[in-house]
Amino acid sequence: MPLTYQATAERIADAERRAAQQALFELVPPTRHNNDLLSDTIAVPAADAAALLMEPPLIHVARQDSEPVAWIVPTTAPDGYSGAIKLLVGVNVDGTIAGVRVLRHAETPGLGDKIELAKSAWILTFDGKSLSNPAASKWTVKKRRRRL
Repeated sequence: MPLTYQATAERIADAERRAAQQALFELVPPTRHNNDLLSDTIAVPAADAAALLMEPPLIHVARQDSEPVAWIVPTTAPDGYSGAIKLLVGVNVDGTIAGVRVLRHAETPGLGDKIELAKSAWILTFDGKSLSNPAASKWTVKKRRRRL
């Protein structure tokens, strides 16, 4: 093993852990839970994980005094304009969306990249929504008509 790798492996692993933890904290802040979101996980059976496009097949559980308050699901939207979009979706115990964050995408800079919170607040419009609010028919994407 190269000396450089041995000298930096632990620091790199720690930095990766902090980055992963920060992404989870954006959906369920530390004020809402008192457990370790990275280690408190539920394994999802392979067939279900594949159907849900989950990678890795783990759901992170946010707990306050041992009681679940939210679940954070890593998933993929396979049909982005420029490829798959990796996401984290937080779901509160009442079924509402705690938040959605984009982890990785290849959308067009200046156009499709507005799915990133750093570029636009659009992603925050999912917060508090559920399958019944708005009605299921309102969740569909509609094409805008071009004006001539």
